[in-house]
Amino acid sequence: MDRQKVTFSLGGSDLIQWEEKVPHIRNAKGGDLFLYPGFIEYRAAREAFSVIDFHDVKSNAALVKFQEEQGVPQDSKVIGQTWAKANKDGSRDKRFANNYQIPIVLYASLSLKSDTGLWEEFQFSNPERLQLFLQDWAKFVASFDGGPRAALRPQ
Repeated sequence: MDRQKVTFSLGGSDLIQWEEKVPHIRNAKGGDLFLYPGFIEYRAAREAFSVIDFHDVKSNAALVKFQEEQGVPQDSKVIGQTWAKANKDGSRDKRFANNYQIPIVLYASLSLKSDTGLWEEFQFSNPERLQLFLQDWAKFVASFDGGPRAALRPQ
């Protein structure tokens, strides 16, 4: 698995003239996402973008156990350990002299998909923060028509 750090900030796209700053997800491998009231601007390149209605975005969130070999983020929770070389039962394989333990970390995964081609997946090092994001996202989407249509609940 190849992972890249993604940043969340407040900003705006140069395509839309508006004084307010909106949530901006700077994507490492795909297009940037700008979360405007009522729609998402997906900016793949300077001349390539799409506008997606929030109601067309399907979301899925889940807790994920991940064997973290690249360093545990400060806001993560370590829930166990495993070995770099393990036996079928999970115990340390003593045939390897430099066998070391690997922390198992609890992350949260978020997938955003639309029928028009949006498909982005993110992992959050702190599941509680994703839960707060999802609650605010659901309220935000619901504010446009009085009721939530997008299901954004962790499983």
